[in-house]
Amino acid sequence: MSFGGGGGGMQYIPIVQNSSTSTTNEIPSWLTNASTFGVNNARNLLSAPTQAYTGQMAPGLTNDQTAAGQMLRSNVGMNNADYDVARNAFGQSMQALTPATLAGGLSGIGQYMNPYISNVIDSVSAMSQSNLGNALNQTRDAAINANAYGGSRQAIREGQAIADNNRDTNALIANLLQSGYTQALQGVGQDAQTQNAAAQQNRANALAGGTAVQGLGTADRANTVADIKNLLAYGSMDQQTQGAQQQAAYQEWLRMQNMPLQLQQLYNQTVSTAPHSTSGTSNTTSVSLQPQQQASSNPLAGGFGGAMAGAQAGNMIFPGGYGAAGGAVLGGLLGAIG
Repeated sequence: MSFGGGGGGMQYIPIVQNSSTSTTNEIPSWLTNASTFGVNNARNLLSAPTQAYTGQMAPGLTNDQTAAGQMLRSNVGMNNADYDVARNAFGQSMQALTPATLAGGLSGIGQYMNPYISNVIDSVSAMSQSNLGNALNQTRDAAINANAYGGSRQAIREGQAIADNNRDTNALIANLLQSGYTQALQGVGQDAQTQNAAAQQNRANALAGGTAVQGLGTADRANTVADIKNLLAYGSMDQQTQGAQQQAAYQEWLRMQNMPLQLQQLYNQTVSTAPHSTSGTSNTTSVSLQPQQQASSNPLAGGFGGAMAGAQAGNMIFPGGYGAAGGAVLGGLLGAIG
């Protein structure tokens, strides 16, 4: 089929040429063997039983932590005895004090009398009797010398001697007893003061002792708590160190477990990227215009003819439903050229 313009010009005939090229895929035997080995090795890895980690995952209590726990248990109520002693001492120091008085001690004042007073009184009495005997003898002798023995004058003198002796003896004994009583009374007062001072000192000692025992128990407990805290701190550091070592061992175990999988992946990548030939077919279509002399033609007929010819060529060149439209445009251009 021809197309072109008017007036005996040149006409162009489209020539369509098709060509195809094919390649063949050839996999080398060494690559086939390598792929087979990789598949079998992967199958073995998948079918292998999983291995449990037998190492310790987390550290337990260290010896220091265990010792600290035992100290905590044994320390519960350990100082209660000290606090009980302190409580009793405080109770004693708070009790009301009944002071010793002279009234309470007068009933037993005899206990404070000088034991030697009775000996002195006995001596004074004996001496008084001896003096009285001497006085009576002198009165009797005087009555005999005056020829008045047995008379009233003798009796009066003897009575007077007896009375004077008794008076002097009683006065002396009374003075002795008064002196002893005064000393005894002073002893009772001093004893009462001593007892009151001792009672007050006992209260003060009880308070001081209770405070001291309480402070001792508190200090002892604080020292024990400090020891426990130190043991716990050292045990925690030891536990952290053990945990880090165990985690490091576990990570190394994981690395060794993943090593075959990583090697398999590296092997697969190496095999998949190995060079080998490919297969396939490629088609090439070309259109050429061959000029030809035309005697005479109608311009409209030439354009229409070019369009028809272009449509046929377009069906060969353009895919799908675009062949006719593309060929028509191509034919129109060719008709315009012609």
